[in-house]
Amino acid sequence: MKTKIYLLITIFIFQFIEINAQTFVVYGDKTYGTNLIERWPNMIDAGNNQFILEGSSFGDVNGDKTDHLCNSPLQGEGVWILKVDTGFNIIWDKDLGGGFDQHPHLLMTGSNKQMIFACRSRSDIGCEKSEPNRGSNSTTDYWVCMIDSNGNKLWDKTIGGVLSDEFPEIIELSTGEFIVCGDSGSPIGGDKTVVNYGGIDSWAVKLSPSGQIIWDKVYGGSGREGSTASNGQGTSLLATENGGFIICGTTISPASGLISGTPRGLDDIWVIKIDSAGTKIWDNRFGGSQNDYCDRIIPTDDGGYIIVGTTLSQQGFDVSQPSRGSADVWVIKLDGLGNKQWDKRYGGNSSEEGHWIEQAPGGGYWVSSYTNSNIGFEVSEAGYGGGDYWILKIDSVGNKLWDKRFGGPGGDNGSNFVIMPDTSIYLFGTADSGTSAVKTDAGKGGFDYWLVHFKYGYTFTG
Repeated sequence: MKTKIYLLITIFIFQFIEINAQTFVVYGDKTYGTNLIERWPNMIDAGNNQFILEGSSFGDVNGDKTDHLCNSPLQGEGVWILKVDTGFNIIWDKDLGGGFDQHPHLLMTGSNKQMIFACRSRSDIGCEKSEPNRGSNSTTDYWVCMIDSNGNKLWDKTIGGVLSDEFPEIIELSTGEFIVCGDSGSPIGGDKTVVNYGGIDSWAVKLSPSGQIIWDKVYGGSGREGSTASNGQGTSLLATENGGFIICGTTISPASGLISGTPRGLDDIWVIKIDSAGTKIWDNRFGGSQNDYCDRIIPTDDGGYIIVGTTLSQQGFDVSQPSRGSADVWVIKLDGLGNKQWDKRYGGNSSEEGHWIEQAPGGGYWVSSYTNSNIGFEVSEAGYGGGDYWILKIDSVGNKLWDKRFGGPGGDNGSNFVIMPDTSIYLFGTADSGTSAVKTDAGKGGFDYWLVHFKYGYTFTG
C-alpha cells in the first residue's frame, strides 16, 4: 500500500513539474527607425496600453519617420519621439529640436499626459527652439521642452552658461516644479549664477511648472563630477519627499567642496541627497580601484534606495565580489541615510553595463543591461552578435534568479523597460542588426530603436 502511495506522489510531482514548467515566452518585437542612426533610447509608460519611445535621430522623413528633421544648416540630430501601442503600432511620431539636439531624457507629467524632456543643444533659434545658445556654436546648453499628449510643443527653455553644459536629466518634484541637472564647466554667466567647486560639477537648475528658473546650484569637489560615462547617459536623478531630490553621478575628487568621502580609485559613484532649497542633506561615495558608474537610482519599499550601474574594479573597497570580466553590472542597496547595506555584481567573461532597475511585483528586482560575454558566471545564454540586451531577475538581497538575452547578428544595447500588469515586460533599446532567433524585424538601416515583448512564467503542458 505504501509503495502505491509513494508511486502516486512521485507521478503527481513529475506531472506538476511538467505542467508548470517555467519558460520564457517572446510575444513579439519591432524596430523603429530611418536609413540613418537612432540612439539614446528611453521608454515610458503612457497608460492605456500605450508607450512613448524617445531618443535622437539623424534621419529625415523615411522609414518610420514622418516628421522632418529641423531645417537648420547646423542640424546633426533631432529628438525623435513616437507613441506606440502594445501591438507595436505607431500612433504618432514627432521630430523636435534645433541644430545638434541629442541625448534627450523624457518623462510624463500631470493628469493630462503632458511630457517634458531635457537634452543638450548646440543650436540657436530655429524650429522648436525659441531661444539662442548662451555660449557659441561650439558649446552646448541644456534644452528643456514641454509637449502635449500628441507631441506638440507647449513651451521650451534654453539654460546654459558661456561654456558647455551637457547631459541633463529632468525630474518632476513633489511640488510640481522640475529639477534639470547635468554637467557644467561654465563659470558665472548666462543663466549660471554660481561658481564651480572644481573643473566640472553637477549643475542643478530648479524650474517652475511653466519653465521659469527659480534657482541654480552646483554640487561637487575640487576635481570632476557629473554624468554617467559607462553608456553616455546623464546623471541619475530621483525626487524625494517635500520637494527634495537625489543626484547619483560620478566623482574623481578628494574630500572637498560638498564631497565628504575619500577616493576609492578612479571614477567613484557619488550620491548626494538635497532638500527643496538646494542644500545638501547627506552624501556618500562608492567604488573600487578602477572606474564605477551610476546609471539609475530608485527608492525601495523599506525606505532605502537601490542603484544599478557598472564596475570595472577588482574586489576591494566597496566592491565585495571579484570581477567576472572587463566590466560588470553592479547593484548597490542603500539604507535611508545612504549607507551601503549590500552590493552584488553580475556578468560574464567580457563586458556588461547596468542601465535600469525596477522593483518586481512580489519582491526582488529586474535589471536591464548590455552584454557581449559568452556563457559563464551569471550569463546563461550564448550571444547573438556583437552585443545583446541582457535582463536579469534578482531577489531582495541580490541573488540571481534568472537571466535572458535578446539580440541580432550586429550590436544591440538594451536601455530600459516597462512592466505590464500581467508581469510581462516591454524591453527597449537600440539595434543595428538583422534578424535572429529572437529578432524578427531586420530594421531600417544604421541603428534603430528596438522594442521586445516577453514574459517569464509558466507553460501548462499537461
